[in-house]
Amino acid sequence: MRKFFIAVCAILTMTAGVGLAQEFTSTPRVAPQPEPPRAPVEQNSNSSWFKKFMAAPNKLQLLNPAAPQQYGSGAQVVVGVNRFQTDEEKPIPILRVDPEIERTQIARLHALRARRDSPKAQAALVEIERRARTTENLMPAILTAVEAFATVGEISDALRRAFGEYQESVVI
Repeated sequence: MRKFFIAVCAILTMTAGVGLAQEFTSTPRVAPQPEPPRAPVEQNSNSSWFKKFMAAPNKLQLLNPAAPQQYGSGAQVVVGVNRFQTDEEKPIPILRVDPEIERTQIARLHALRARRDSPKAQAALVEIERRARTTENLMPAILTAVEAFATVGEISDALRRAFGEYQESVVI
């Protein structure tokens, strides 16, 4: 049980930061006092600096006025700005898959699906989805599915059905 608790704390530390892990491991504390409300930045006494910063086209120069001299003289190396520049731009190679290779791979996939034990593969995929909806270990089920010749795409689809797919939230 102790090892499990340590593992949970390690995961909480990695995912949510040290604060949440300390919340679970530390002794009870007195409730923190709420902070007094802060004035919005626009109403702050230093808002003229903020407005100047937001209106400036070159914000880096406002933060460090000596930056152009440092970069221009080479006192501070900035890759691609004052050192290691290239005159010619190299084109980025785009991978183009030969249509014959694509057809060969599709034929191999169909052959694999034809020779495998489909009910065994389907049962393994159902087990992955079932375990994904609980707290059970997924690895044994994934290994069983791989041994039954389930494809990576099929295993991923089973996990997507259980966990859903990430949808980026639009924040304006």
